[in-house]
Amino acid sequence: MESRENLLSIPVKDAVAVPGETLPRICPKVGVYDQPYDGASLENTYDILIHGMQRSKGEFLGWRGGSDYSWYTYEEVNELAVTLGTALKSSGVKKGSVVGIFSANCPNWMISDVALSTQGMICAPLYDSLSPGAVQYIINHASISAAFVQDKHVGDVLEVLDTCPSLKLIIAMGTMDVNSVGEYPKHEKVVSLSEFIKRGEFDTSKVDVSGPDDLAMIMYTSGTTGDPKGVMLSNKAFVAGVSVGIRFLGTYGGEISRSDTMLGFLPLAHIFEQTAEKSFMMSGGRVGYWKGDVKLILDDLMSLKPTIFFAVPRVYARFEQKIQQGLAQSSFLKRTLFEWAYALQLSYVQNFQARNGLLDALLFSKVKEKLLPNVRFCVTGAAPMSKATQDFLKVVLVAPVCQGYGLTETCAVTSATPPCREGEIDIGASGTVGGPMNGYVKLIDVPDMEYLTTDKPYPRGEICAKCPNMFSGYYKNEEETRKVLTDDGWFHTGDVGQLLPDGSVQIIDRKKNLFKLSQGEYVSPEHIEGELTKCNLVGQLWVYGNSFERYLVGIVVPDPDQWKAWAEAHAKDFDLKKLSEDPEMKSDVLSELSHKRKASGFRSFEEIVDVRFETDLNDLGQGFTVANDLLTPTFKMKRNKLQQRFQKDIDDMYALMR
Repeated sequence: MESRENLLSIPVKDAVAVPGETLPRICPKVGVYDQPYDGASLENTYDILIHGMQRSKGEFLGWRGGSDYSWYTYEEVNELAVTLGTALKSSGVKKGSVVGIFSANCPNWMISDVALSTQGMICAPLYDSLSPGAVQYIINHASISAAFVQDKHVGDVLEVLDTCPSLKLIIAMGTMDVNSVGEYPKHEKVVSLSEFIKRGEFDTSKVDVSGPDDLAMIMYTSGTTGDPKGVMLSNKAFVAGVSVGIRFLGTYGGEISRSDTMLGFLPLAHIFEQTAEKSFMMSGGRVGYWKGDVKLILDDLMSLKPTIFFAVPRVYARFEQKIQQGLAQSSFLKRTLFEWAYALQLSYVQNFQARNGLLDALLFSKVKEKLLPNVRFCVTGAAPMSKATQDFLKVVLVAPVCQGYGLTETCAVTSATPPCREGEIDIGASGTVGGPMNGYVKLIDVPDMEYLTTDKPYPRGEICAKCPNMFSGYYKNEEETRKVLTDDGWFHTGDVGQLLPDGSVQIIDRKKNLFKLSQGEYVSPEHIEGELTKCNLVGQLWVYGNSFERYLVGIVVPDPDQWKAWAEAHAKDFDLKKLSEDPEMKSDVLSELSHKRKASGFRSFEEIVDVRFETDLNDLGQGFTVANDLLTPTFKMKRNKLQQRFQKDIDDMYALMR
């Protein structure tokens, strides 16, 4: 079948048909921008800091030593970064060299990143959850010559140092404060940050930035299969991506100002957090870092009280699940009152009408007060969020929830829903990723999956993007680059979308994570997992199927609190292992999954007909974790690793069906 295309958007100023393409469509009220923010002429990532420093009130990077936050000002960050940059240069690290940062989020991470930009060096972030083998691969693949390493990871780097000939210098980063010194193994190539910075000087005349087309970062994707790919991002791509995001938010009442604060807790080795923090940097806002303990994140939120909150759908889904579980345990009267108020407020939100202020004051503001008391709006990205979850959060958090769409290859910026209000009206439609924010976006046919741009009522196909914030290719990997980036600049995302009548895009599938059942039905497991994980008895869920079987099966990680309540209600001992072998528990879990499938509108062949349980949980009640290599650092399922781990359970379940 001949492949067809459907152009979704072109820049507003050029809104005419493009030769060979179908009619362009623009999502109403969504502008497309390709100019730097505020008219500023920014040429590199160091300019982002300077621009923010000129706008700020002073405070920039914060950390919690005790209950309260301490802060570095923009001027202090600039002084430290310039000094650190000259220290790198004096230590023999040359302009254009690749330097790694292997650490959890903290002020030292961002200061080190800015320091590299002051000398035209290229940053290569490493997730702080990486194994020594993955660290070794990235160091060698990127030819990293120096690395800033969190103290606890210095030993991991030293473990592979003999097989990493390019690495000449390891800078132990201490804790949150540049002057702090932690515990780390001693080695001739290791120096503490507090000592290393003494090699430099604060002399802005020695700043030696790189050009717009030069690389600012090689960001290794966390990938669910195979070796990570190094996404090459230029200064121009970063400036364009950050500028467009800020301009878009500001157009709809969501301007990031110098009075705004965000919590930095998603990994800085991921493009979503990178772009979010650099957006605050450019705007003169504040970034306060969490303590690094998921169990204490609510404590961090209450201390910092961010005004804009960035998180991935799994974090928001957990918020929703816990709120719903609290409601389930409340009195009949409270549940009835909440359901009535929620239905009424939801109707206003879905119809883009002003909210009922009395209901907010009496009910929903109390929910918001316990999570995000000062938040003006929330942003979700890195994976699709369902319409139901987005609507729920809009209501209970008394704030707009903006859903963005982008990839590392587009510097996190492709499309988004307007996040804020026009007057008192939330104008972002839930369940979509809005219209294009920058450049061009189009759909192309995917015949094998039966997604066509001629489909009715909505055109469907693979999403392709073309924009100024595009990556330059995969580092040392021309073959993979050619697979996704065409000669004329179109990037094939691998995501499948459909075009709605208002011009917005809805993500409906993923080419890479799709499998086909024996009767020919295609199944997208991520969408099923995202909704069915909201079941009370389910903490985590992995869905499996293949082309030799008719049915789906799954591995369920219990929600410990809910299993404990179930055990008490059924007069049974609370022992996860024993309960996982209880036929009554399994029956109730399958019943919950079936009910949720129907309520979510999934098709009959998407029913999970059998499950097994993973009861080996960490302190957070998780069975799939980054530590056991079943999740990526952004909490996506590593499907090949999960299959390897649970292959016997899969085989046993299918054997019982035959």
